Amino acid sequence: MDLSFEGGALDPSKCSKLTMDEKRELVYHLSEWSGASETLQSWSRQEILQILCAEMGKERKYTGLTKLKIIEHLLKIVSEKRSGDSEAATDHNKGSSPAPVQKASKRQRKADNPSRLPAPSNYHATNSSGGDLGNILYCKNSACRATLRQDDAFCKRCSCCICYQYDDNKDPSLWLTCSSEPPFQGVACGMSCHLDCALKHENSGIAKDGCLGRLDGSFRCVACEKVNDLLGCWRKQLVIAKNTRRVDVLCYRVSVIQKLLNGTVKYKQLHEIVDDVAKRLEAEVGPLTGLPVKMGRGIVNRLSSGPEVQKLCASAMESLDKMLSSSILLPLPNPKIKGNQCVPSVGNKTSSMFIAQYLLSRTGIFLVVSSLHFRNIATYLKSCKFIMLLLVDALSFFFILISSSDLEVRGLSRGNYLFVKIRI
Repeated sequence: MDLSFEGGALDPSKCSKLTMDEKRELVYHLSEWSGASETLQSWSRQEILQILCAEMGKERKYTGLTKLKIIEHLLKIVSEKRSGDSEAATDHNKGSSPAPVQKASKRQRKADNPSRLPAPSNYHATNSSGGDLGNILYCKNSACRATLRQDDAFCKRCSCCICYQYDDNKDPSLWLTCSSEPPFQGVACGMSCHLDCALKHENSGIAKDGCLGRLDGSFRCVACEKVNDLLGCWRKQLVIAKNTRRVDVLCYRVSVIQKLLNGTVKYKQLHEIVDDVAKRLEAEVGPLTGLPVKMGRGIVNRLSSGPEVQKLCASAMESLDKMLSSSILLPLPNPKIKGNQCVPSVGNKTSSMFIAQYLLSRTGIFLVVSSLHFRNIATYLKSCKFIMLLLVDALSFFFILISSSDLEVRGLSRGNYLFVKIRI
């Protein structure tokens, strides 16, 4: 199409019939004129915004700017691109024309439940001239845009390490993250997963007895097998259940709370409170799982059991906080024990043990211990003035015997981490 500026090519009625590529090319020609800004005033605001978004490669509304300011911004971007193209043409004796860019999809209104989208593994970034920017890969999640490697199957920053998908409107309370936070300090991979995916995975240690064993009040990262705290997530579900006004949200959160500590031994009292909540709800709205839940979008205050249910949620929170506050996090009493060190040999075998920390509570001392090997480990804890011999099979539940008769040591879990309680 002839895009000369003579003969009415800039007539708004005719310009509106041009394709996006033709409009952009016309703007590039107009940018050479001194009166380009006044000429573009005859175009509609929507047309100018479409061209600007195409040049930038992303959608923005610019609701706070006048049409004149938007035109000036557009001409500035076009001018910068033209000057860049001129330099490239001087260096390489070839010019480039702007590549067509599709209009970005309209941003969707935030939904109650985030949509789970597949995480793209290959997204090549290109500049506005169609050139490849060194085969750089970016995450297609507009809220993330992290740089990816060629061999990445998913974005480790925003996607689930189990299903490889991300949420368009991420709810942090429905995700679990591998971290170095107490009481499970140590090297963490930093990956995250959907709470729902972790509940279904056999190696997470939450709901199933997988090959790595079941945990109580904690979960195992599926990616690196590090054990992490689960009580923080459990408390988040209680907070939401306590404060929500919607029946469907309350039912869903209560069902999740039940699953997180299902079969618990250490937190049986907390689980009994939640079971009471679930029974009261089921008596009025039916099963908590499955769709549709009776009175799905009803108001909690309209339930006869609503106020009492939320009071019980608050009671469970208080009980958990009281349990956590009764334990005081202290540093190691003997600095020499810190870090990886060799412990005394047992026969011809030597194991490496790392004592991460200990908790002093009203009932005893809790040692959080990790080791590469659980068989034939012996260590002298001089600060506690006793000798502890660990005879542990990593593939089965275990008990620990020590030589001192006035101390009792129990193994509370299995796998890569050892939880030892010493009764005072």
